[in-house]
Amino acid sequence: MVPPATDLPPQQGEQDRKNFPKLTLSRIWALVCNPAPGRLGYALRMAAGCTATVLVGEVWQVPDLAVPALVTMALWQKDRVTNAVAAIGLNIIILFLLAFVYGLIRLTLDHPLWLIIVIALLSFGFFFLGSASKLKPVAYMLGLIIVYALIAIDQVPVGEIVTRAILYADLFLAVPGAVMVVLGLLICPSPKTLLTEGITERLKLSISLLQNPDPTLLDHASSLLNTGASEMMRNVKMAKLEKIWSPQDLACLQQAANASVAVLALSLNAARSTRKSHGRVVHRVRL
Repeated sequence: MVPPATDLPPQQGEQDRKNFPKLTLSRIWALVCNPAPGRLGYALRMAAGCTATVLVGEVWQVPDLAVPALVTMALWQKDRVTNAVAAIGLNIIILFLLAFVYGLIRLTLDHPLWLIIVIALLSFGFFFLGSASKLKPVAYMLGLIIVYALIAIDQVPVGEIVTRAILYADLFLAVPGAVMVVLGLLICPSPKTLLTEGITERLKLSISLLQNPDPTLLDHASSLLNTGASEMMRNVKMAKLEKIWSPQDLACLQQAANASVAVLALSLNAARSTRKSHGRVVHRVRL
């Protein structure tokens, strides 16, 4: 029986740690300038979403528009289906969030010590959820909105405290959610498109590694292998939710995604072996 890929000997693990590039200034600059496919389009679509959020907030007179814009920037996804799912889930969370905020306001109203204790506990709880659970994309934003609503109650008249705080918390999530649903469906690509781009990128990188294995390509290939095929598998699931693609085509693309990762791993191993043998030949010639 073939051992699992995760059961690597200690020597192999130590070798992988040595091959992993260090985080130097040159590597940081290379990551900034990394020409990943779809990166520019994703940035432009995210900027358009934040701009639309600010425009809607100006029309509805939402205070502190930086908070809804920050929520949009943090939750904006690459494909239209994930964007819509995240926005719908966000608007469902609003109902529970409003009841939670109302209870906290009633508890901490005119009690500064309780307000400090509740804010500290909420900050710890949401940061814990963001670092140790699958709620990482939304935990920080929910914590920010709830804590902001509790702090903002000191800035409005006493008779409007509860109403204003709940309204602000509602708008801080409702506006980004509506923008993500409407604008995301119009300008974001299909998850199937992102899936095919991911497969193409790995195959092209494999060819480049076999032709000219320079350090930049080795670094990029290592980064892609570290992410594995999880993002492409998520694109497959989202593409199935669209109900407009053939199940056979999606099954073939799923197999192609797994195969592209395997081909990239083999190409990276071959490129490293070629560079090592070339380095030995150069060393012998110098001697």
